[in-house]
Amino acid sequence: MANPSIISTKINIPRARIDVVMRPRVMKILDEGLERPSALMLISAPAGYGKTTLVISWLRTINQRYAWLSLDVEDDSLPRFVAYLLAALQKIDSAIGWTAQRTLESFSTEIFPTDTIISSLIRDLSDFAEPIILVLEDYHCMESRAVHDFVETIIEQVHPPLRVLITTRKDPPLSLARWRVRNQLTELHTTDLQFTLDETTEFLQRVMKLELSQQNIHLLGARTEGWVAGLQLAALSIQNHQNESGAWSIAGSHRDIAGYLISEVVGQLPQERKEFLLQTSLVDRLSATLCDAITGGNNSQTLLEALEADNLFILALDDAREWFRYHHLFAEFLRKRLLAEYSENVVKELHQRASHWFAEHADILSAIEHALAAKDYEYAACLIAPQSQQWMQRGEISTIIKYLNQLPKDKVWNDWSLCLWYGWSYAVSGDLSHAERWANRLETLITPLIQDATLKENGPIPSDLQNAYVQMLAIRSVTARQNKDFASAIALDEQALRLVPEDNLNLQTIISTLLSSAVLEAGRFDQAESLLHSTRKSAYRTDNPFITFTLLLNESALAVMRGQLQRAHDLNEEALRLAQAESMERLAFLPQFRLGRINYFWNQLAQAKQYVTTAIEHADVGAYPNPTVRGYITLAWIQNAEGQYPQALQTLADAERIALDQHKLESVEMVRGVRAQLQLSVGENEAVARWAKSSDWESIDSSKSRLILSDESFFPYCQILISSGELSVWKRVERLLAWRLADSERQRRESTILKIRLVQALLHHTNNQPDLVMTSLLQALEIAMPENCIRPFLDEGQPLIPYLRRASRKNSAYNFAQKILEFASPPQSHPQLMESFNQQEFKILQLMALGHTNPEIAVKLVLAVSTVRWYAKQIFRKLGVHNRTQAATQAKKLNLI
Repeated sequence: MANPSIISTKINIPRARIDVVMRPRVMKILDEGLERPSALMLISAPAGYGKTTLVISWLRTINQRYAWLSLDVEDDSLPRFVAYLLAALQKIDSAIGWTAQRTLESFSTEIFPTDTIISSLIRDLSDFAEPIILVLEDYHCMESRAVHDFVETIIEQVHPPLRVLITTRKDPPLSLARWRVRNQLTELHTTDLQFTLDETTEFLQRVMKLELSQQNIHLLGARTEGWVAGLQLAALSIQNHQNESGAWSIAGSHRDIAGYLISEVVGQLPQERKEFLLQTSLVDRLSATLCDAITGGNNSQTLLEALEADNLFILALDDAREWFRYHHLFAEFLRKRLLAEYSENVVKELHQRASHWFAEHADILSAIEHALAAKDYEYAACLIAPQSQQWMQRGEISTIIKYLNQLPKDKVWNDWSLCLWYGWSYAVSGDLSHAERWANRLETLITPLIQDATLKENGPIPSDLQNAYVQMLAIRSVTARQNKDFASAIALDEQALRLVPEDNLNLQTIISTLLSSAVLEAGRFDQAESLLHSTRKSAYRTDNPFITFTLLLNESALAVMRGQLQRAHDLNEEALRLAQAESMERLAFLPQFRLGRINYFWNQLAQAKQYVTTAIEHADVGAYPNPTVRGYITLAWIQNAEGQYPQALQTLADAERIALDQHKLESVEMVRGVRAQLQLSVGENEAVARWAKSSDWESIDSSKSRLILSDESFFPYCQILISSGELSVWKRVERLLAWRLADSERQRRESTILKIRLVQALLHHTNNQPDLVMTSLLQALEIAMPENCIRPFLDEGQPLIPYLRRASRKNSAYNFAQKILEFASPPQSHPQLMESFNQQEFKILQLMALGHTNPEIAVKLVLAVSTVRWYAKQIFRKLGVHNRTQAATQAKKLNLI
């Protein structure tokens, strides 16, 4: 289905002229680039060297599918750029990028889901036997580092199914040097595009229909240095003067030459046509109705077709010849001439006319740009405020701030609807101080309006003001919760709920969801459980899938704390189905992380690893750093369980880097706690002791403090104290465990109680108290048995295994203990299967397990991609699997890698 916000002319290849100079010598370079594995085809030269004409002509000569995207400065926003890129590819096949488009439409944070979109495109494009060419015209308009990074990722990862061809006035800040070294860059520059003498002759004689002597043709070519635009301007000047003298006197830079010649050409035009050119030059693309609106005329279609027929630097953008654009250099000159010849007020009025036309035709972005150019800030604000809600839903936070910043400060400061979107933008992006500042300003503006309305009307508060006031409270609750001030966050959400209009169920549900998150994070689990259940019922009625998704995740988190693994599993499965059904695939990694952790508890390591590795591949780290860090921690536990201790440490190092980069200190401590527990299991006691002395637990007084830190740091701290062998230290562990047990029992936090019982068993074992070991162990078994929670027993290592064997047949947990013992036996290798793999297959299997794609493996091992595919099929056959993920999982399970 077409996206109505997409301007179709930007993704249509411009209409090809019949009378162009075919340039086989230059096209041959592009042909050769297509034949070899070029990552990028780059055409970089100043304006007027025929870049666009060359590409159009070349594409018409090859039997290859292609997509076209004409860029301008308005596209210098990553979400907008990607939306247009997907729309361009979908002109080839509507299935390309369908999932990526749903991801783009549903994401609502400032951090862009690049990995999700790239992975989706790779899957979609892999079905095409021949590569698709993606043309990015006028790439010099892109300045955003985020856009450059995305394009570079596309070039690196979606190659070879997609070949990118860039036309630009300057070399883009991409990895050109690296691609040159790899022989993966095909490039054309100014010297390649300069017309030769033969091409100059053909252009002047056949295309421009001038009868010039060979000497004069040579002289004109030398003066313009093969610059196509200069040749065309000179030819037009000669046609106007009916002699050649004006063309030979030109000298100076290309820009000087262009200025002189354009002035000559435009100066010879009839007044009506000249005025039309100047007045319409302020828009990037032209249609008859738009031009009529700007000029006040009614014959724009006739004028546009006449300009095209005269070869006057105008390009048709579609076969119907409805849309046109001026050559960039020509448009630049016309705009300067417009400002010089027309008064400021007239230019403003022209921009206003354009703005209103674009608004009436639903091109709000162009309407805003022209309103701002006209300094019509009132109208611009009227466009920006309602549009901000759509930008927020698409995650274009930077776009909201960009346009708000272009309005006068006093205008924004005194318009409550603009303050509202400043507040939400900064709150969502994590800039808490600015969010609070704008929330305060919003309150200052709407409070007197509410008071005046209620006094004058003696009735209810107007709904728009009441909704704004509620959202002001919501913004403050978000900042309070992110600052860990849960009491304030809860109070603000409760106040907002009391004030939200009864008929605004959607806003009620949003506030209730914020409240449930604050209550849950504050540790008020019983209240959270009730609130989550009731709010989810409301969410289903609002048809707001994102809110329902959030509530499912919160409920699943609570279920895990309660030790209800099956319920948590079912809730996360429902969240995953919802994400896939409601165009929220970009968020699927969140339930996948949790499903991986639950499967780890069940000791289903292969399934757990598949969930977690898939989630890591698509994780939106910037928007969800804490869940991502927890996912890495789960992967580290899985790797350690598979006997891959070094890999587990590397995974934890990656997790710590993420936590530090995102300034999540609690997650940093969590990672270090898990690392300490793994180090303790292999006897690296000195490293663990250093961590313990630096941890927050060292200063905790359990008799006074109510501070509860994470399980991931608490339990390794207790275990390092147990390993110290000192009786006084053991007493401290007893007190810490008793303190934590009392708090966990009060909250019915069964997952923590289970871990406490296991650590108590270890403490009693160290104290040589076997009866107490059995007591604690049986208590742990009774907790874990209903939910089949096996892994915590295995993670404690060998000390508890003999006690599991002592479990009495009369005990209700006997069968469960025997089940744990079955998993406690060491893994067996498979030498016969190992011998069936040759050296190349082993290398490819290892690279597969590291997540490399077939093209990446081909580059690393200097093989053809088809050869890698053949080896992959042999690997799948030998392992009895059907895909790369299964192959990596099975190989690790069999200790092949």
